[in-house]
Amino acid sequence: MTEGDLIATTARLRSRLRQLLAMLAAEFLLGMGANLIGLPSEVTGAAGVTTLTLVGLHVALAIAIVVVAIMVTMSRPAQVRRSTTGGMASVVMTFLAGAGTLMTGNGWLSFVMATGFLIAAGLYGAAYVETTRSPRTT
Repeated sequence: MTEGDLIATTARLRSRLRQLLAMLAAEFLLGMGANLIGLPSEVTGAAGVTTLTLVGLHVALAIAIVVVAIMVTMSRPAQVRRSTTGGMASVVMTFLAGAGTLMTGNGWLSFVMATGFLIAAGLYGAAYVETTRSPRTT
């Protein structure tokens, strides 16, 4: 791989990591909004419609996060392999905990989801910082 290829690959990775971090932030806000209003089964009227919309967007964004995380994991250079692999594992754990939360209403699974969010944000943030350093050709 030439130095130009490495720089282009790193720039694409940096862009995807920025997307992931922004998506994780939006996911957090959607989840908190739905949590503050109440689950669709707990509220009625306009609040019910609002929280149903927030939960729907939360689920759709979660699927998009998994897709982008897979793309990042598949295209990762060696300099961020550990962070992106850990981030992908965290995203999958968080996604499964979210699905479990929706199916069971278990508060502990919601806690696992929040923990997974923090781990993923930390790992992808570390990977982003690493990609801002000058690319290495070795």
